[in-house]
This record gives sequence, structure tokens and C-alpha cells, in this order.
Amino acid sequence: MSAEMPRVYQDIKQTLGVPIVNSDYQALARWPAFFLAAWEDIKLWRERPEYQQLVQDVMQKGEAAANHLHPAVWIGEREVRDILDHPEDFQQIQQMVQTFKNILPELMVQNALFHVSLAGVQRVNK
Repeated sequence: MSAEMPRVYQDIKQTLGVPIVNSDYQALARWPAFFLAAWEDIKLWRERPEYQQLVQDVMQKGEAAANHLHPAVWIGEREVRDILDHPEDFQQIQQMVQTFKNILPELMVQNALFHVSLAGVQRVNK
């Protein structure tokens, strides 16, 4: 593994706020030239207005899709606590839900960016 890969791994984790699992890290280490170039492109993309527009579009589409789910089911704290073997686990569940709410939009945007770039978007130069 190149000495640069741990830095890139940390940069990705810190920039995206998305935990990267060990298998992802191993993939990065196997193809460093590809991932280093791709990561630099992604970082540049995040600074562009097109990226912010993509974030907004993805969020709007997600909200529109969620609004089409019918009927909406609301599960309250009491219902969740009632089915838990250990009610003290509720706080951990709340933390996990918040983590997913923070991470999921970023993962969706990154996936959309990847597919957009596959469709022929040109590399952004500094």
C-alpha cells in the first residue's frame, strides 16, 4: 500500500463524514492511482455550484418520494420502548437514526455524482 493511502482514507472520512469500512479501505489500497484521481475530482466537484444544485435535487426527489409513501406510519417513543428487551437501548437507537439521517443524503449525492461522471461529465480543472 502506498504511504499516501492512509492520508486519503482519513481525508475521505473527514470530508464526507461517512465512515468507511475496512473492505473499502482495501479497495482504495489496491487501485491508488484511480482512487486518488477520483477523490481529487470529487473534492473539486464539492466546491462547484453544480454540486450544491445536485444536493438540492437529490434532497427534493427524496422528499417527494417519501411524500408518496402512503399511508405514513408514525412510531412513537413509547411504542419503540415497549418492544425493546432493554429500554435503555432506546438512546442508542436514536443515535443510529440520527447518524443515518446525516450520512444517507451524502451517500446518495456521492452515488449520483459517480453516475453523472460515468455519463461523460468532464474532469474539473483547478
